[in-house]
Amino acid sequence: MNELGSRLKRARERAGLTQREVADALGITPAAVSQYEAGKRAPRAEVLERMARLYGVPLGFLFGDQPRPGDWEEALLELMRAGHSEAWAGIRSLIERVRGMVWLAERVEPGYRPVRSEFRPLADDTPLREAIRMADRVRDGLGFDTAPVPDAKDLLEDQGVHVFAVDLGKKLSGLFFDHPDLGPVVAFNANQALTRAPTTLAHEFAHTRFHYDRPAILCRTGDRAPIERFADTFAAHFLLPTEGIDRWLEERGLDRIETPEDVVRLAQTYRVSYELALNRLKDQRKLKGSRDRFESVKPLVLALRLGYRPSPWHLGERPLPLTERLPRKLIEWTLTGLETGKLSFAWAAELLGVSDLELEDFLEKGVSETTNAVFP
Repeated sequence: MNELGSRLKRARERAGLTQREVADALGITPAAVSQYEAGKRAPRAEVLERMARLYGVPLGFLFGDQPRPGDWEEALLELMRAGHSEAWAGIRSLIERVRGMVWLAERVEPGYRPVRSEFRPLADDTPLREAIRMADRVRDGLGFDTAPVPDAKDLLEDQGVHVFAVDLGKKLSGLFFDHPDLGPVVAFNANQALTRAPTTLAHEFAHTRFHYDRPAILCRTGDRAPIERFADTFAAHFLLPTEGIDRWLEERGLDRIETPEDVVRLAQTYRVSYELALNRLKDQRKLKGSRDRFESVKPLVLALRLGYRPSPWHLGERPLPLTERLPRKLIEWTLTGLETGKLSFAWAAELLGVSDLELEDFLEKGVSETTNAVFP
């Protein structure tokens, strides 16, 4: 009785209703509502059903029932049990956000159809040269030619991928799973250096295109598993294609890069980290001089000296803006639910995983400040 009462109170408060409003809607007294929530009296079955509908929750919620975990959820938790306990809280939070997305989609956009990959899934032992070929093919399909890839998160969202920023501890860089109702879901580690985010997202993008037949994939920095090496190679060539490097050098009358400053300029042009630009130049044998000269610099200091300016989040300020840490669709559906009266303000904040104050601030500004500029 006490547990039922606390759940009734929580559901009512999330719906933004007073006890008087509930009583008026159901044709009962405020005293009865108060007694139900205090666990002193049990509502009749028909009243309980009407309360659940009024609050917009499944009847099972009031009894503590949890939805049956999907294969994606079981796979994530199984991978977590295999040695990633430090990311447990972040994964659990992600699962709750995804469940909320499904609940929202059913009410706000019931005809939503997830976007699936146009490529067949690839085997673990696919040669790395195929990753390079596929990176060029995907770039061509998106019409990039040798141009820089635009903001990585926006690109994935445009392709139907739902992107979260999640605390994944120190070992994991990102993860991917294919949800039966939402389609591809990707998370990158919100605690890693933000300069790594484009590479991580391009890496996960490879998984969404070619490894979607796996229930879930956790990605560890430096993992040498075949599909991880495939995704690493895809990401490097997708973000910084060989032809793009050649054209960039040709436009500046260079055969090879001789200074760390030019590595920074290349990284800024292609919106990638200094590390990725340097590794690609090494691969293409486009560096002139001692490698120590390029590896001993501090890219941040060098970029500041060249006049590039980072956002506060590139300098380590957290949390990231709401638009950077949550999928576009989750925010869109939540705002639609608010506008149409399907969600209370408190419930909208809970579905987004933010405080009431942060949601108020977001709504006042219209669009939160973003981190689109890449900083090396």
